[in-house]
Amino acid sequence: MKEEEKISFINQHLHWSLSLFSSFKWLCLSGVSYVMMALEGHPVTLTCKYSGSVQLLFWYQQESSSSAQLLMAEYSEETERFSFRHNKTRKEFHLQISSAAVSDSAVYYCALQPTVTGNSKTLYKNLWNENINYVTEDCY
Repeated sequence: MKEEEKISFINQHLHWSLSLFSSFKWLCLSGVSYVMMALEGHPVTLTCKYSGSVQLLFWYQQESSSSAQLLMAEYSEETERFSFRHNKTRKEFHLQISSAAVSDSAVYYCALQPTVTGNSKTLYKNLWNENINYVTEDCY
């Protein structure tokens, strides 16, 4: 059987994230974990929901063994592979990756000023086989 590389995204509740960005107030919204699968080279959308009003929205990326780095803010220019969408009516914002790559493996934090969600997205490389059954859910 032919094996294909797959990328899985895991949304995890983070209690330890308080120490990462001291300039923000923190709000953990959900303790639920979700798994979403995507083929390498396919588009991926990471979603964060919020309540109340916000001034600024951000996405951070933390690669293994390094600190979190600002990936994109709401008013950042889009790059070739990353873009930001904000749906104010539904109070959610999205990080869109046009072509997922194994090199995108990282923890993704969605952040709001003055508050931050407890949601993150972790990107992993897995070898996939047709005989393996995966449980997948939308990351909402």
